Amino acid sequence: MSERMRTVGRQRERAQRHWPPVVVAGAYQTAVVLMRNLARRGLRMFCFDCGASSPGFRTVYGRAFDCRNPRDEPSPWLDFMAELGKVAAALSGLATDPERRLRLGARGRAPCVEEFSAERMAERARVLHSEAAARWKGT
Repeated sequence: MSERMRTVGRQRERAQRHWPPVVVAGAYQTAVVLMRNLARRGLRMFCFDCGASSPGFRTVYGRAFDCRNPRDEPSPWLDFMAELGKVAAALSGLATDPERRLRLGARGRAPCVEEFSAERMAERARVLHSEAAARWKGT
């Protein structure tokens, strides 16, 4: 095997869970291509741009954030970037803390299990069926 092929093989390393998310500056088609390639290697990412009409706002590879145009509104843009840094730090912290991920996951799962359990959905279907039958009899 040639040296070039071995290098390509090493470049296909999968991302580790503790790696921080990638922040892509821009949401044009080239950013989407970058996000797709990084997602194939298991990286989490998001992008930002001013103007939600860019393709990055419609991609499945990561969340896009709409920010102010730094040329027109530098102060709000700096505020946005500071907040984005906090989000990235929080995501990175979550990626490296399995206990916290489990705790937050369980907290989010509990209402879903309660709301969408088979028993609860069957009861709702029974009530709707009864209401529909009562209306049908009344017509």
